[in-house]
Amino acid sequence: MDSPDSRVGSLVQDIVDAVDAGDDCRIDRLLSLLVSRAGLADLDELRARLIGR
Repeated sequence: MDSPDSRVGSLVQDIVDAVDAGDDCRIDRLLSLLVSRAGLADLDELRARLIGR
């Protein structure tokens, strides 16, 4: 079984691949999944945590 860190790393790689492909719908779905797995309220909370605010 994969560790939580490896699953998140895989999810982040999927997001990067979707960005590279310009697949906006997939990007939105993957970001929502990342927010959910991280236990955050929404994308604004994710953004704040990523930039340290």
